Amino acid sequence: MGVLELMIGNFDEALAHHRKAMDLNPTDAYIKARCAAMYNFVGESERALALLDEAETLDPFLPVWCIEERGVALYALGRYAESVESLGKLTFQTIRSRLYRAAALVALNRTEEASRTVREAVGGKPDLTASDFISREYYRDPDKARGLGRSLKIAGLPP
Repeated sequence: MGVLELMIGNFDEALAHHRKAMDLNPTDAYIKARCAAMYNFVGESERALALLDEAETLDPFLPVWCIEERGVALYALGRYAESVESLGKLTFQTIRSRLYRAAALVALNRTEEASRTVREAVGGKPDLTASDFISREYYRDPDKARGLGRSLKIAGLPP
């Protein structure tokens, strides 16, 4: 339910569902890690990092779509070099991890490397656009999504 509420912009309700899930399953690493995404989207990226620390302590073998959230949180906090490092360590690169890495590289003025990363990201999905991607990044603060989109366009992702 939390994800559905998030998708329609009911951030407070989405947070309530995520908190309830963690209350009902306090030792479930997967739930904690997925809840980190919610905290990123509502602007509480420090809380997201703390949840990821807890989740990885409980289960050091979480799926990549859980642990990529660390790089996203670092990006959201403006800790771009750490974001690039974190996302670059993933054993499996998703489109999302590559695009956040590209945006962080743009912020570090490493545009050529960012462009290569975008090309890798869209290799399996050539019709992907910046607006399509950010439409699935449900930030409460629309400036976060717009900034991400601008960086991805600079890196070469079509508008």
